[in-house]
Amino acid sequence: VISSSRNAALEFLEKNLEGTIDETKLNAIRERIKKLKTFSRYPDELLTTFLITHVKNSFEDRNLSKEEKELLLEFKNNLSPEAFGNSIMSGFAAILLEAVEDEDFDEAERNFLNEFIDLVQLKNDMKGMLEELITFFSQIEDLRKAETLESITPSLSVGEANETIYYESKATFQKSKNVSEDGTILVSDKNLHIYTGGHSKVKISDIIEMSCDQIAFGSLYITVKNRKTQLQIKCDDTLIALEFLRKMKSWSEK
Repeated sequence: VISSSRNAALEFLEKNLEGTIDETKLNAIRERIKKLKTFSRYPDELLTTFLITHVKNSFEDRNLSKEEKELLLEFKNNLSPEAFGNSIMSGFAAILLEAVEDEDFDEAERNFLNEFIDLVQLKNDMKGMLEELITFFSQIEDLRKAETLESITPSLSVGEANETIYYESKATFQKSKNVSEDGTILVSDKNLHIYTGGHSKVKISDIIEMSCDQIAFGSLYITVKNRKTQLQIKCDDTLIALEFLRKMKSWSEK
């Protein structure tokens, strides 16, 4: 009986969390959430998936209805503080990533997300992390919209052959499957500089392809002309590093 009730609640949430939520649907969803809380040994593991879905759906029309706000509070009351906070973070990351991939992260979206942060009333450290996420993705969007090299503020104005460095980050380089090495990368309009035990560089014009395996948190893969293996680099803001390289590559081709 418990298993059947739990499965019915899961199926109901999967079908009804999308679309408009009115008072009748809200009450039915509340009932299913409470069943999962009662009939599950680890309700956090089940409910977080549905909260992430709800966060993403709430973002679609940039307008939280009264019922959607009440549903957020229902999740908050039935999840542990850690699970609730982590779910909001995951939902935000999915929203921001989608917005940046569509190259349409505008002011209205930023304002909505900031209002959302105030609504869910997270702890200050979690609130700060969400605000940093918005800033992080705003930087990517601003970089994509840059039309000239002069519109990007350089991080360093010195370098080999009077190069101007536009991006700098600590990074980890994968030397082989089980061996990695810490160092630094610098990106100019001419070269990608790699510093570990020594110094090597890759011409921007020799880069054939760039990609990330797990956007924003994973490794940056770079295919270089006349090099048999890809460069694999991981840094704190991998997605921004990727955008800098893409920008420099597009301008070098022009």
